[in-house]
Amino acid sequence: MKHWTPEAEERLAAYLDDVLALAQAHSDDAEDFLEDLRTHIRRDAEATAGGLVTPQNLDRALAAAGTPYDVVGIEAGAPTIAQRNGKTSPEGDPIHLNVPITIVCGILLPLAAVVAEIVLMVNDASGGLGVMPTFMHLFLLLGVPICFGFLQNVSYTPAAQQPLWKRRAVAFGVGYLFAITSLYCCALFPLFPVSLIAILFFGIGFVGLSPIFALIATFAAVTRLTRGGYYGNDLESTRRRWSVGGFAFVSVLLVGSLFHSVFLVGNLRQAVEAPAAKRNDALHTLRIWGFPDLAQTESDDRLLARFWDAKGNMYIPRVSALQEAYFQVYGEVAVDSDLRSWWYLNNVFGNRQQRLWQQGGDKVGTKIANLSLRQSTMNIDMVSEGMAAQGLSYTEWIMEFDNANSDANEARCLIALPPGGVASRLTLWIDGEEREAAFGGRSQVKAAYREVAVVQRRDPALLTTAGRDSVFLQCFPVPARGRMKLKIGVTAPLRTIGDQAFLPLPYIVSENFDLEDGFAHGLNITSPSSLSLVGGELNAPNGASGVFNYLGDISEGDLNRHGAGAILSMDNVSTPGPHEGRLGSYVATLLQAPAAAPVKNRNVCLVIDGSAGVGRANIDWSAFIKAFPEDVSLRACLASDGGHLWDGAGGRDGLIDWLNTQTFEFGQPLVKGLMKLWSETMDISDREFIVIHGPQPLDDSHLERFTQALKQSRWNGGGQSVSLVAATPGPIRMLEALDGYKEIQKVPVIDSVQATLERLARTGHGTDDNRTYTLEKNAATAETSGKHGTSSHVVRMAALNEVMNLLAVHSPLESKEATRLAQRCRLVTPVSGAVVLETKAQYERHGLDDDENLDAVPAVPEPEEWLLIIIALCAVTFILYKTQRKKVAA
Repeated sequence: MKHWTPEAEERLAAYLDDVLALAQAHSDDAEDFLEDLRTHIRRDAEATAGGLVTPQNLDRALAAAGTPYDVVGIEAGAPTIAQRNGKTSPEGDPIHLNVPITIVCGILLPLAAVVAEIVLMVNDASGGLGVMPTFMHLFLLLGVPICFGFLQNVSYTPAAQQPLWKRRAVAFGVGYLFAITSLYCCALFPLFPVSLIAILFFGIGFVGLSPIFALIATFAAVTRLTRGGYYGNDLESTRRRWSVGGFAFVSVLLVGSLFHSVFLVGNLRQAVEAPAAKRNDALHTLRIWGFPDLAQTESDDRLLARFWDAKGNMYIPRVSALQEAYFQVYGEVAVDSDLRSWWYLNNVFGNRQQRLWQQGGDKVGTKIANLSLRQSTMNIDMVSEGMAAQGLSYTEWIMEFDNANSDANEARCLIALPPGGVASRLTLWIDGEEREAAFGGRSQVKAAYREVAVVQRRDPALLTTAGRDSVFLQCFPVPARGRMKLKIGVTAPLRTIGDQAFLPLPYIVSENFDLEDGFAHGLNITSPSSLSLVGGELNAPNGASGVFNYLGDISEGDLNRHGAGAILSMDNVSTPGPHEGRLGSYVATLLQAPAAAPVKNRNVCLVIDGSAGVGRANIDWSAFIKAFPEDVSLRACLASDGGHLWDGAGGRDGLIDWLNTQTFEFGQPLVKGLMKLWSETMDISDREFIVIHGPQPLDDSHLERFTQALKQSRWNGGGQSVSLVAATPGPIRMLEALDGYKEIQKVPVIDSVQATLERLARTGHGTDDNRTYTLEKNAATAETSGKHGTSSHVVRMAALNEVMNLLAVHSPLESKEATRLAQRCRLVTPVSGAVVLETKAQYERHGLDDDENLDAVPAVPEPEEWLLIIIALCAVTFILYKTQRKKVAA
């Protein structure tokens, strides 16, 4: 037996396919005839070949056999069996499909369903039925009108004139249509009754029923093609293979996507619930295959993710559990768009339900499309009441939200304050009138807000703390097609390093509204000396009588530098004091001293986050360790997979080598490692913890143990302090749970991470600030304090310090006193908050008084009209000067 080349085999198969197609269409015993023909042609081709049969040998054998029509013994265009039985028209005529059914049911309705879903999702964040959770589903659904368009096109050409590839494509398209229409009919079957009602009463249910109509159109097309003898011109087995191929293509993608999700979700469940060994295996799998798209999750914290397996018990209960798993896989803190696809976040059952669940909650939640921050202005004062000399500042941040949706929405955002700052004012514009907030206990103002915002859907705003140096802002409702305007006041200390003073600006950490990088925040700064913006530029100031006024803009990208915040820099003009402040019945004293000398014989415990965030910082461990004075005792722990303690071998050089050999990858539990080193050093009473971390999610499993350890340390008279330094910017959610613990200090990174760490190593302090506050209550001072008090911001900072001291006692009486003090001084603290309601009756129902202590309201003085004119002229002159210089340079 001789060998055949692949080309010769392929050409013979194509010839025999054409012969079989003609034979099946015109006779009933085609298979036996084809086998005899195959044997005859192969024998003739091998007779003229040497050791290998080539296409040239085959061509001579085929020429001797004749064309397929000659072999079958019929004339081109002769009627087929079906045509001879009177079922179809002659093969030379085109087989027209039913145009109305194909166009309306097969093309227009499916296309309308896809377009409607996309348009509603993009324009109103409330679209569709969630039938397109991924782009793959969009691709498959768009294939329906494309396939019907192709079938309609080929039906205008006689079948005998169409090449074999086109007939195969028709068979593939039919299988594709049967698969996707039948599968979507099954998936959306529960919604069909609703669509029928919508047809009867609203006339819009046809789009919801498009899978049924498309399936009917598929049956109609197949019936017309079969009766027209279209498939008689091709191998029956080929038709079946290509139809099955089209069906399998859709099924594999859809079902394979489902099984892939089930596989990933199963590993996610193991990563959340399983013992340590299985958990590590599951995390390894997720790092290879990726995190599942939780397209069927619910956004309520109580029922965030629900997945059902064969036994119906696959359940993942908490937002924090998913965020921790995502963090351990990627080393980044997850947001909603990381846990769910864009398609899911914008469908009607996902987005609308999320908005309802999240209103009045404690989380920023999912972004709401077409809800945006329209205007933003920061008025920063460091001149009034001699604040710069006291090392203080006051900022009023005015924000206006715009809602382009057809329903009211709640704007929520997490705002980072300047380190050591406190929110001391909240106002809301209602009917064009600026209303001051009432201050009260944290639970009290939250209850008032939730009743008015969520139940009555009226006009409140709420401001509460969300961890150290951060506040959580909520306002509802931003009216449909309307706007809402509010103002937040922040009292904050200036941070000093040497002869320079710095003011980190407040910025938005996370938000549920649109805030693009190109968005510009207005700046209006009053300072006793010239300013510069670290990492940016300010317009030339107007200086009058020793006061420098700046007007300008700062982009969102510059204000929020990858989660670090912008910083103003100026000459340090603060004086030691004492500085006395009066506010209502309170008198406070501020003493500023030079930077404290380093403590001798410090016991420093280093806790280094083993996550990828710290690895990205490229810290010079050698320079950091060598910056510690010789009398400092060092211990270290790498918070990775539970905590790896340094054994102390090799002294400081050994510690440097140990740190340089560590691997920083994925996400690691920080608090677990902190607790391990805490437990190992319990015999040391004056420990100083330095925690170097990257972004971290909330660590529920160990935070409670840590808070109990802090309380026990207080009861035992311990002097432990915990300084947190962010190696890379990002949220560290553990601070939310540790709000109210003054031992936890968030060290500001002013210049660089490396410089901050080395300064902390040398002195034990991140900056040179050394302030001491005293606070006394004296009713006699109320009459002499003036409208806004005298140096009232000194009292606010002293009151904040006293509130934190009272909370450290962990006594119900002291906590109650801390709440009263914060309420009298109108401060937002861990035990107090601010709320603006609409009516007097609403305040009275919740035991709040919006007129209480209005003499404690801070204010930014309005500039005189002549000063505004001078500033504007200077700005115009500066712009014209810059423009002229550019023209000259060109």
